Amino acid sequence: MPMSNPKTAAELLKLATALVDPDGGQIIALYIALENVEDEGTPIEEIEPVIVEFVQEDHPVELVTHPAGNVARGILDYAREARADLLILGVQNPRKGEFEIGPVARSVTETAPCDVLIYSIRRDHPFEHIVVPVDGSLHARAAARVGLQIAAGYGK
Repeated sequence: MPMSNPKTAAELLKLATALVDPDGGQIIALYIALENVEDEGTPIEEIEPVIVEFVQEDHPVELVTHPAGNVARGILDYAREARADLLILGVQNPRKGEFEIGPVARSVTETAPCDVLIYSIRRDHPFEHIVVPVDGSLHARAAARVGLQIAAGYGK
């Protein structure tokens, strides 16, 4: 699970803990350190305490810093290297009713070596219900399974 925004880290980790296999699953909070970019106080320093809190609550979370030339390439390379089963990408909804997948998320979803879940974070409106549109296809069945896992993980 790539992380770069300390404000959304806890919400993404909560989602990941709802989806991780309780029998040996591992959550990797991935921070991409851009090569050839001068560090001006990285958000990783603000993300680390959030990770520590989840680890103290006995969640299988590990923070990994991975150097890369660009964010999408770093995510994809590490996902292959770690043999990830699922990538969770958090995106924020800047305005109500508008949603656009940015260039990093688009690049990652086009060539990811595993399933990708894009989570639109709306911290101001915690959810109570999960709706999964299904049509009987394999993709819909996979989405329904993930919806059930999320519902169970959140107690919804």
